[in-house]
Amino acid sequence: MRVSGAGARAATAATGVGEERSQHLEPSGILRPGGDVAAIGSHDSGDALQQAMKVWDRSKSSILAGTAREINNQARAEMETAAHDGELPPSWVQELTTPAGWRRYDQLRASTSQSPASESLARDVVESSV
Repeated sequence: MRVSGAGARAATAATGVGEERSQHLEPSGILRPGGDVAAIGSHDSGDALQQAMKVWDRSKSSILAGTAREINNQARAEMETAAHDGELPPSWVQELTTPAGWRRYDQLRASTSQSPASESLARDVVESSV
C-alpha cells in the first residue's frame, strides 16, 4: 500500500487514507518516509514493546531500563544547559525532577551563572508543586 498523492492525508496508528479510499493498516505497520507501509507483524503480534522484544531480541526489563536511562540522560543534559544559561529547564524535565535534582540544579546554576548563590529558581518550582 502507498499513502501519497494530492488527496492523501497522514496515516494514524490504525488507518491509512489513500487517494480514493480508506485502507486498514495492521497495528504493527510502519509508515516509511516515502509513504510505503511495511507490515512487520500480524494483528495478533502484540504491542510495540512486545514487537521490540522480538526484533531486538531483548527482554522487556532490558528495553525499559534502556529507555529510562535515555530519558534520564536527556533530562540531565536539559537541566544542566538550563542551569548554565540561568533559566528553568523545560516543563517535561521539571515534572520529573526530584528535590535532590533541584538542589543539584541550584548548585550548577550558582557555579556557572552570574546569579547570586542565594537566589533559587528551583525553590519556587518545588514549593509551587507541593
